[in-house]
Amino acid sequence: MRIQRLHPPLPAGETTWLPGNNIVYRRELLQRFRSVIEEGKWENHLHDAMRAAGVKLICRPDIVVGHKMHYTFGLYLSQRYLYARSYAGARLAGAPAGRRLVYGAAAFALPPLLFFRTVRIVLGKGRHLNHLVASLPLLGVFVMSWAAGEIMGYWFGGGSALSKVR
Repeated sequence: MRIQRLHPPLPAGETTWLPGNNIVYRRELLQRFRSVIEEGKWENHLHDAMRAAGVKLICRPDIVVGHKMHYTFGLYLSQRYLYARSYAGARLAGAPAGRRLVYGAAAFALPPLLFFRTVRIVLGKGRHLNHLVASLPLLGVFVMSWAAGEIMGYWFGGGSALSKVR
């Protein structure tokens, strides 16, 4: 997944990817893919199964869901960690220990990579620059939390992380 997809404006029309927190499904479609949903994996697994069955994913950037949950610093930090641990654990579930070890070690490179990618994307879009500058210290802490989650997920699995995500 390329991080550019997470930042507006999103391209309208048929796509291979949709932002997980901003999706609407028809009930019949979800019932059709109930077994995939019951696996408890991230939405990209559902979307892969849908596309394999010939279902088209359509991006409608004119329909936007708002998020009004207030996060404290600690809550947001813990949520980044939990998402990342869940993601990494699911990504390498059942993989050999050597592969998990290598991926976990490589995840130590994530903080500067995620930090600079995010800054580059926001600068490239030319919007919210004043917010970007003000958020740089927090961004640094949050990408470190994400990396710690991925490291733990690769090395020790996802554990119960996904069930703790709000």
